[in-house]
Amino acid sequence: MRHSNHIRLAGVTACLVWLSSSNLVYAETLCQPAKDLIAGEDISLSLAEQPCSRVRVDGVSEQYFCAIEFPFRSAAARAQYDDYVTELRACFGEEAEIPVGPAVNHPDSYDQTVFEVRGRQISVALKDKGALQKTYVFVRVPAN
Repeated sequence: MRHSNHIRLAGVTACLVWLSSSNLVYAETLCQPAKDLIAGEDISLSLAEQPCSRVRVDGVSEQYFCAIEFPFRSAAARAQYDDYVTELRACFGEEAEIPVGPAVNHPDSYDQTVFEVRGRQISVALKDKGALQKTYVFVRVPAN
């Protein structure tokens, strides 16, 4: 029997909704769905009430790519980024955090934290885009 799992993360506080058979479970963490995705669970991921895109990265693997838009240089964007990073450090340990190379897409400012767990990477990035007058928090999580 295939189970349908859905995850919602809203605002600065994450609120995850899991559907499995007739059981509905609420959680307030990014840790467990990240673990489940790394373990190969078939779930759908949404952030800030927007579905994340499932994209093929290297012709073989897939990732969920999630984008949360904020006003330019918003304190709320920084808080969201910091909350995700703090939560993933607590979930996987600081030893899972890996160094990040220079940015390649030249945003006005850029912070990124990457975690490697069982050979799979989870990324959280904060990017200011001056030309768009927007700031984004991006999350990438393995989908398969």
